[in-house]
Amino acid sequence: MKFLLISLGTRGDIEPFLAMGSLLQKNGHEVACCFPEQFAHLVKEEGFAFFSLGPEFLKLIDSDAGQSIMGGIQTKPWKRLYYLYQLYKDSKAINQKMFAIQHELVNMYQPDHIIFHPKTTYAFTLRSVRKSILSPIPCMIHTVKGRPPVGLNFNWGPMVNSLLYKFTVSAFTKNIRSIASTFTENKLSLKELKSSLLETNILYMISPSLFVRPDYWPQNAQVFGYLERDKTTQWKPTDALQDFLSQHAKPIVLSFGSMVNGQAEKVTKMFMDIFEAHNIPAIINASSGGLKEPETYNYDLFHFVKDIPYDWIFPKVYGVIHHGGSGTSHMVTKYGCVSLIIPHIIDQFMWNEILSDQGVGPKGVSIRKLNCAKLELLIHDFYKNEAYKKNAMELSSKMKDELSVEKILAFLTKP
Repeated sequence: MKFLLISLGTRGDIEPFLAMGSLLQKNGHEVACCFPEQFAHLVKEEGFAFFSLGPEFLKLIDSDAGQSIMGGIQTKPWKRLYYLYQLYKDSKAINQKMFAIQHELVNMYQPDHIIFHPKTTYAFTLRSVRKSILSPIPCMIHTVKGRPPVGLNFNWGPMVNSLLYKFTVSAFTKNIRSIASTFTENKLSLKELKSSLLETNILYMISPSLFVRPDYWPQNAQVFGYLERDKTTQWKPTDALQDFLSQHAKPIVLSFGSMVNGQAEKVTKMFMDIFEAHNIPAIINASSGGLKEPETYNYDLFHFVKDIPYDWIFPKVYGVIHHGGSGTSHMVTKYGCVSLIIPHIIDQFMWNEILSDQGVGPKGVSIRKLNCAKLELLIHDFYKNEAYKKNAMELSSKMKDELSVEKILAFLTKP
């Protein structure tokens, strides 16, 4: 079969699709990927055909407005509202351009099956092509009684949650229709789009040990476990990194993944001051602007990297302080690391609750509410509480046998 994988967002939104592509290719299927231009190199490393959604979406995230909303910049409420409006206006034009790109690509490539991220929206409007949603995040489309829709950091009970899910689905449906409005052949009524949203097969590639599938969900929505690709095939550690690890018995990793941060220098210094005060050796990943390497520092206690495969480094460290993206949260638990999440946006607050409820680390604090006093208490607990490591290793053991490749393939290829 010819599979077309379409995803949009930061690295955490792309990785599950690369992993799915590897699984499909290994099982004899043809794979092509349509992602933002900035991820072309990752697709080509995996040997898939690549089609670009353009660079504009990630450039928008890197803008002042994007950094204010996604990162740790403290802004006045009126300015935050202005940035939100700016993002909405700019993203609508970008989404319409990406919709057109997908429209042309599907007509040209003629896939047998499209696997897509719900943020890409285009495939929801297709009537005749087989399609499946792939999501690394629950609480977006299908109701979870014990949790509000992702991105809402309050829980006012099942009745309010149910209303909020209905509102979310309705808003999502109207947004798809608005983006698709210029394409007459893809016009569907709101009722038809809502049915497409709720009835399209969806693969939640998340661990059932972290999120138990509700028994009231429809059969088209399934939780299959965390799917990960091998990221070390094109990467080798430096001698300096190897030496650093050999010199420390209990190192940690600090990484905010793809999160941007207009106060990266200040935030990095806050962490490093606390690490130094408590003699905590740290590998600091400053890949995307969320953290910044200073000009001088204690080279015996800190080692900075720009890009490091988590599947290589996490098994070698005690714990990870991170932003709480779905992929990072899963890898932290898969490799038995103690976790401290400093959530920035959307689902990261949910994973912060889930991992702290599992007892693999303390419940972190939002990047916007971060201060030295709070952070020092959290880091001390994270590094000294031995129960966290025990729980993390037990959870890691549970996750090892969760994923069934056969069930995934059967779900995607069944008549």
